Amino acid sequence: MSRTLKTGFIGLGNQGSPIARQWIDAGFPLTIWARRAESLKPFADTAAEVAKAPTDLAQACDLIGICVVNDSDVRQVLFEADVLEAMRPGSIIAIHSTLLPETVVELDKKARSLGVHLLDAPVSGGSHGAVAGTMTVMVGGDAEPLERVRAVFETFATKIAHLGPVGAGQMMKLLNNNLAYANLVMGINAMELAGRLGMDRDVAA
Repeated sequence: MSRTLKTGFIGLGNQGSPIARQWIDAGFPLTIWARRAESLKPFADTAAEVAKAPTDLAQACDLIGICVVNDSDVRQVLFEADVLEAMRPGSIIAIHSTLLPETVVELDKKARSLGVHLLDAPVSGGSHGAVAGTMTVMVGGDAEPLERVRAVFETFATKIAHLGPVGAGQMMKLLNNNLAYANLVMGINAMELAGRLGMDRDVAA
């Protein structure tokens, strides 16, 4: 993918900020916007442009990454801040937040009506994975827009799985989270059993 692809990012938190930084470091032109000025400070030493409004970012970009906290935050960005309406037909929005599958299906219907491609693309690996560029991206959506932005995803991820239509990415992320929680509970149970058996818990761990 040409480094002339114009990218944008909204949601510069503990995962979004290092993801966006990877896009800049790889040479992709980046425009950012944040509600809080503090979120922009880590980018002061970069070539990132700061948009005055979310709609300015939307109009300028071929790809926009969204990494806000939850379903209502994504809806606020796309609808209340008019980002989706402002995007150019043929542009791509990648939802890196973890949402309900039905939420991204709803968002995709609206995006398609405007000629915008939506990639349901939650991530796993935490902020340390974003910094190291070793995250996993679980993607639901059409193959063609994914291939157009694959080089951007490769700046922060070592595993990019195309799982099917929009909604499949979020379903996989929920399965991934369930496995993590189940393994945590099994670990706790194992440590409790080790204690009851008279074992040194530190050694067992």
